[in-house]
Amino acid sequence: MSQPSHSIPSKHDVLFNEDIEHDDHITHNFEQYEFTKTQSPLPLNGVRRRTAPLSADIGGTMTKIVFWIPGDTDIDLPKYVEPEESVMSGFDLYPDPVLKVTMNSKGENELCFMKFPTLQIPEFIHYAKTSKLKEIYGIGNLQILNVTGGGAYKFANLLKDEMDLEVRQQDEMRCLVLGVNFLLLCCQEKLCFRFVNKTKLYREVTPEIFPYLLVNVGSGVSILKVTAPEKYERVSGSLIGGGTFWGLCCLLTNYKSFDEMLQAAQYGQHQNVDLYVKDIYGRCYDSVGLAADMMASSFGKVQKVPCGEAKNHYSEADIAQGLMMMVCGSIAHLGFELTKLHHINRIFYTGGFVAHNPVVWEAITTMLTTWSSGSVDANFLEYDGYFGSIGALLLSEYEEELM
Repeated sequence: MSQPSHSIPSKHDVLFNEDIEHDDHITHNFEQYEFTKTQSPLPLNGVRRRTAPLSADIGGTMTKIVFWIPGDTDIDLPKYVEPEESVMSGFDLYPDPVLKVTMNSKGENELCFMKFPTLQIPEFIHYAKTSKLKEIYGIGNLQILNVTGGGAYKFANLLKDEMDLEVRQQDEMRCLVLGVNFLLLCCQEKLCFRFVNKTKLYREVTPEIFPYLLVNVGSGVSILKVTAPEKYERVSGSLIGGGTFWGLCCLLTNYKSFDEMLQAAQYGQHQNVDLYVKDIYGRCYDSVGLAADMMASSFGKVQKVPCGEAKNHYSEADIAQGLMMMVCGSIAHLGFELTKLHHINRIFYTGGFVAHNPVVWEAITTMLTTWSSGSVDANFLEYDGYFGSIGALLLSEYEEELM
């Protein structure tokens, strides 16, 4: 039985009826977005806007913000905020011919990124109210702020009461796909890469990238099958994701932050805690195709140490990397099984757990290559973690055009 199509209205219709029900297994269409290299849907607008010139993806762990900023403006951010390199310094985006907008490294505006722990949203709101952000953007007077992620609902009243903003909740998966496909198909610069021998191997992206699986690893995991620039469906997911890694690290180590955990995992030796095929059989297990150096059990070696002594027997860095390998194994294997089910040979891994994480890139690549005998590609993306925010910003620009 074919699945129904879900179409987004054209520019002449009411955009994004909030009463539309979003079914995980509905195919969505983005027909009016025209993902071409001659029409980039990111206008810059120097006049007072009804929609705020920024958007947010409020996840369970981190909040990611994408915003336009005048090129000659300096903003002093709080210490807990992590600014990312401006996309404008790394990308040349094609102009939007309809809106007469040119976006490049010599332009007057920059598309910027920053993130901070979601728990600190109240602090950031206080900062925004007392800094020159409000002066720069004229934020308030019930401007519309597009927000995606679970926190779009949780923090809506706080943003309205404290910032005088009307929060418009945008569908999380819709924004993710829109952001990924926009950057894949509209950016000229290096964006997509494989990770081989500890080296990023960039590859040119063409319209022939479809179909692909999009494995988004945040606190949990959602897996989407994207069959065209305007079509996707959610095909699976997992409760074992970045939140699992963080939660177990909190229980098993003394690290104080997610960044500390990630940093430690870069230098740990998971081989000290994980059990391999050779540890069980003394060699490979040829009859069922198990190589000697294949992991057989996450944390399987710990059973050899008396229970009361186990925590002190292994370094916290080894534990952190072992947890990271456990999560990687889960998401890599689930992705591989879905490629067989849906006859797809390309996977893009995204999300906060994957972003800027060479250990994760290498683990997923190695596992996927082994299981698929090299027939399935593991692909990663620059500016990972911000695709939902970018998608929400794109929707802001379209809504601004309608007003």
